Amino acid sequence: MADIAGYVADLLAVQLQERRDSVLGMTTGTTPLTTGIYIEWARRVHQKELDLSRARFVNPDEFIGLPQNHPESYRSYMNKHLFNNIDVPLEHILFPNVEAQDLKAECERFDTVVQSWGGIDWQLLGLGQNGHICFIEPNDAIPSSSYIVNVAEENRILYAADFGSLADVPTQAVTTGLRMLMCARKIVLVAVGTKKAGVVARIVLNPVSTRLPGTFLQLHHNAVMILDEESAEGLPESLVNRLRRIK
Repeated sequence: MADIAGYVADLLAVQLQERRDSVLGMTTGTTPLTTGIYIEWARRVHQKELDLSRARFVNPDEFIGLPQNHPESYRSYMNKHLFNNIDVPLEHILFPNVEAQDLKAECERFDTVVQSWGGIDWQLLGLGQNGHICFIEPNDAIPSSSYIVNVAEENRILYAADFGSLADVPTQAVTTGLRMLMCARKIVLVAVGTKKAGVVARIVLNPVSTRLPGTFLQLHHNAVMILDEESAEGLPESLVNRLRRIK
């Protein structure tokens, strides 16, 4: 896992060399924690090996119905695992404000701010077991702009342990639209572990479909997928043999 964290940090360093004030799309979930991605970023910042002082951070989604300081909000997650450890100015951090009275207007505001920043330069992604990216859940159609999404029941069940019960897991979230994600200048998706092997194979081998949002990365002009041996288990051997090894 340290190899993956280091490799992702190397990719980020290259991005920041090209543009110190890059707009970075963040991700939450278990992958940054199991791989130590954010720990490595903080370590490099403290060792003066990585300069995030001018970077701006966009979190593309947030649960509806949770206050900002709720321990399971994505803002709390990012504060705990990254922002509080690298001293980021508040004005450099953007989340959807799910406490706004008019959430549709908030979605528009969020998109406008990202556009005023010049769009996403470098987007880090995880991969949900149902194929979602960000909180773009499988559906018959996916909006192009940020929107209110119903959290898939299978995902609510997965989150129940963290919230204490299924009843406490929010049923909706605000998430980025497909256009903003696909307009990111570079996408770095990380998936690790046997539990992700099936969905990794599905998004790589299946046709592009809104029923499997991760497949849209097949269409992106500059997307990188970083896997470990377990998450690559479902891919054909002929494909695995052509993959670049980090080591």
